[in-house]
Amino acid sequence: MSTEKFEVQVRKLPTWARALGVVVGLASLAAGFLVLLFPALGLLFVVYMLAFALILLGIERLAMGITGHAYVATKRE
Repeated sequence: MSTEKFEVQVRKLPTWARALGVVVGLASLAAGFLVLLFPALGLLFVVYMLAFALILLGIERLAMGITGHAYVATKRE
């Protein structure tokens, strides 16, 4: 087993990324409360959210493959 240590660098996000995070967070909170209020819609909601998340993940991975940019852990010195 390797004992090498890695670190993930944390950088400040651009304003548009932070705004998107806030919007997604608020939408998630609203969706959670709606599922609590209307449990019958919960399963349908989960299916749509999973499909949406998978589509976004696919777009992200495709963009990373095309551009060659990716999140990388760097070795700690």
